[in-house]
Amino acid sequence: MILFHTATLYEAKAIIEWLSLQRTVGSEIKGLYRSHGMEYALWVSGIGKKAGRRIGEVIAFLGQDSSVTKICNVGIAGCVDKNNPIGLGRWMKSVSLVDEGREKYELCIPSTTVSAKDLITVDQPVIDRTAFVSQRGPNVWVDMECYHLREGLSQAGKDANEAFPLSSFKVVSDHLEGERIEFRSLAEKYDQTIVDHLKTFLEL
Repeated sequence: MILFHTATLYEAKAIIEWLSLQRTVGSEIKGLYRSHGMEYALWVSGIGKKAGRRIGEVIAFLGQDSSVTKICNVGIAGCVDKNNPIGLGRWMKSVSLVDEGREKYELCIPSTTVSAKDLITVDQPVIDRTAFVSQRGPNVWVDMECYHLREGLSQAGKDANEAFPLSSFKVVSDHLEGERIEFRSLAEKYDQTIVDHLKTFLEL
């Protein structure tokens, strides 16, 4: 089974429609969708650290019917470099936490990927863009879930004595200038971009 992960339902909508996923009812795990043949699943975790806290439970629950073999985090990300326009999608090659001294994780990317990016997970929205750039440089992308998801998968892997590799695909939503993100105006670009690129993920 291939498991997709998003933080919000907005980010999940195109995947749900593309793969004809149905919401799982009667489960303690909220925000879980599956395909009829159990080839695909999607979990909408909520924003922030929740992704890492419960991913092990999600995998264990899905494993009652089919083993999870691939996992992909999908969603929007802030980007410092304005040469990357809003609506641009890219695979992430690594993820680290904004706090210094924590392990940096490499991420899985399709072999045909061009211009994969480095991702930094923050626990609060970036307020001071200038300070952030001076600390982290101008080329990183920023989200609020991926690192926590990777850590949760590492623990789940130890518990199950399995490896759970993670891929991450992000679409630029803003340039960290405090602008309000209007997802409805981004949705059309976002939806088409992720479906086009996730087809390559299925061939990983």
